[in-house]
Amino acid sequence: VEKSASKEQIKRAYRKRALKTHPDHGGSEAEFKTVALAARVLSDDEKRAKYDAGASADDANCPTSPAEKARQYLVDLFMQTIPNLRPGQNVFNVMRYTVKQNSVTLESKRLALKQEVKHLENVKRRTRAKKGDNVLERVLDGKIGGVKGDILKLQEELEVGKLLLAEIDNYEYETEEAPHPALGFFTVSM
Repeated sequence: VEKSASKEQIKRAYRKRALKTHPDHGGSEAEFKTVALAARVLSDDEKRAKYDAGASADDANCPTSPAEKARQYLVDLFMQTIPNLRPGQNVFNVMRYTVKQNSVTLESKRLALKQEVKHLENVKRRTRAKKGDNVLERVLDGKIGGVKGDILKLQEELEVGKLLLAEIDNYEYETEEAPHPALGFFTVSM
């Protein structure tokens, strides 16, 4: 499609191309997935803007809002947790614990970075050039800006963590009864 194609034109082009590339119609699965990804990216204004600005289709298709990220993390964490789940464990309690531990780590990093910004700003206030341009001030401004950007990312991750906990609270899990530890997994026959 043309770069200026409307959503309707994209939809029509997708349908036409999807029929040709669908594995049931002689196409390959990989090609069909590529067409579907292109349609998802180009049909969403925010994702399309990212793609037009130079992001790859995969990057443009990544979750963007904190709520979308929380949903994606919910799925990812669930799939990571269930293989290691032991009888008697509640998958959502394990997930809550993991998210809370991660939040503690993120908050600790955020506070350390805030201290780093204070330190750098103090160094900046005390550093002056005797003559000419203060190159070091510009370097410090760049470093401070980078650290502040890292703080914002951590704050966003902490917000996503709160949303993720709310998502987890939306589910319940019926735990299996764990075998008595003294019996183990053996059956005694008489």
